[in-house]
Amino acid sequence: FGIGLDNLTYKWNSPANAFELFGIGVGTHIAVSADGLPWLVASDNSVWRYDLNAGGFVDVPGGLLDIAFGADNSVFGIGLDNAIYKWNSPANAFKPFGNGEGTDIAVDPQGNPWGIGHNHTVWRYDPHAGGFLEVPAKIF
Repeated sequence: FGIGLDNLTYKWNSPANAFELFGIGVGTHIAVSADGLPWLVASDNSVWRYDLNAGGFVDVPGGLLDIAFGADNSVFGIGLDNAIYKWNSPANAFKPFGNGEGTDIAVDPQGNPWGIGHNHTVWRYDPHAGGFLEVPAKIF
């Protein structure tokens, strides 16, 4: 999956060797769940997920700047306040997660979020330390 220059959602079609329009999803950031379904962050920071039952994208409560999935299907995002949030399915909401904040997010194979801070520092969540630790590196 990817976001095209037109901000529409595209999916790679291997036999055709081309990206094809997927649904009517418009976004600036995309992440794909372990079960292969995309979630989007739109230019107005609204969040959308593809729902097979609905046959299209449905609105998700809350607003984000960035979104990422873990291999364990955990969903993390950077909130409008730059804090890190984790999707809580039973509550159908993003809930604050740890003491981290940043501008961009990724999730490692163990389901732990990593973030890029405002000053280009890199942070990773360490469950044994109970919070985010700075990684001795800077992203320029």
